[in-house]
Amino acid sequence: MKLIFNNTFLRAISTLISGSIIAQIISLVVAPIMTRLYTTEEIGVYTLVLTGITMFGSVICGRYDMAIVSERNEDNVFSLIKLSFFISLVASILISLGYVIFYKIEGISPLTTVITMFILLLSTGIRNILVSYNNRKREYSLMTSVYVIRTLFKDITLVLLGLIKAGAIGLILSQIIGEILGLNRQAKSLKHQFKKIITTSKDRVIYVSKLHYKQPLYSVPALFANNFSYASINLFVENLFGLATLGHYYMTYKILGLPLSVISGNISKVFFQEASREYDKSDHYSKTFLKTTFILLIIAIPMAFFMFFLAPSIFKFIFGLGWERSGDYVKILAPMFAIRFIVTALSPGMMISKKQNLELVINFLFIIMSVIAFISSKMLSLDIVQFLTIISISYSFIYAFAFLILIRNAFKKKGYAKS
Repeated sequence: MKLIFNNTFLRAISTLISGSIIAQIISLVVAPIMTRLYTTEEIGVYTLVLTGITMFGSVICGRYDMAIVSERNEDNVFSLIKLSFFISLVASILISLGYVIFYKIEGISPLTTVITMFILLLSTGIRNILVSYNNRKREYSLMTSVYVIRTLFKDITLVLLGLIKAGAIGLILSQIIGEILGLNRQAKSLKHQFKKIITTSKDRVIYVSKLHYKQPLYSVPALFANNFSYASINLFVENLFGLATLGHYYMTYKILGLPLSVISGNISKVFFQEASREYDKSDHYSKTFLKTTFILLIIAIPMAFFMFFLAPSIFKFIFGLGWERSGDYVKILAPMFAIRFIVTALSPGMMISKKQNLELVINFLFIIMSVIAFISSKMLSLDIVQFLTIISISYSFIYAFAFLILIRNAFKKKGYAKS
């Protein structure tokens, strides 16, 4: 078993997961309260705001933040941090204005939308930078504690504002508070390096931007495509079936997303760090890939069975009458999310192997299928169950294809893996 596991690897994963479990328990406790304090329409409006953050949040730094983890030269790290922040600041302004122009959200004013989007996007960009630096320094306990603090204050605010009937604005404000809190604590180990970051020359920043040019060229379009493939479902559901149905779908996605954020996302962070080190030393990362896949499989299989068979009755019991609809949606999407759970955690392998171009192709397949599902539903007047069934089946096949590519890359020697 020593070939599969090692203490450092499992300790890092367990540290991150333990904090995520605490955070998600808090969210699970609050979720039934949320469904009773806010209407499905208000939750639908909140979902549309989060959709913009979902689409752009992870690429707001041009993906240069990811290079912070794997960069060998410590001096280059500070240049990457400065570059990432500048890009996130400019992008936050442009995206906030553009989102209002191209998509009007019912229930909140355009000015409120712009301000909300800007704050959430910029704070997300800063958080991305800090997470990458924390990951580089293996500060997993710090990452865990900050995540718990954010979740706790976000959900407390959500409940308090719900009690005074703040509506969709209350949900949005709770999200803003959750994003901002903890940034100062998360920057603890970076504070004494601020002078180096600020004084980094323009030439040095340009140098690292060229050194890691594949990040914005391939990784940004690839990840945005992946984000849009899921965010577009929110937009399509609202367009086809209305805000109330979107509110039900939000809770479906929230529950299905718990294993991704609690387990898969944290395993992915450790996998990226460990696989990068193995790749530098051994010209491949097959050992890290295999042990990570094994861990993911023994979690994903029982999880999918549980969700498939028990979701409708559990949703009705926990969230109240009418919310069993969300449980029915979980049943449809559970097999696809189980595959996604595995592939998402291993997806940094594309970056390690310098195969961001393949990642881009794969993620555009998701967009194509989501658009096909939308057009089919529009033309054939399909219901929400039929729409989600098309999504689940088509996405499952694409994830399976992506997994085969990841296996191939993991076992390739460095000299053959570079594109």
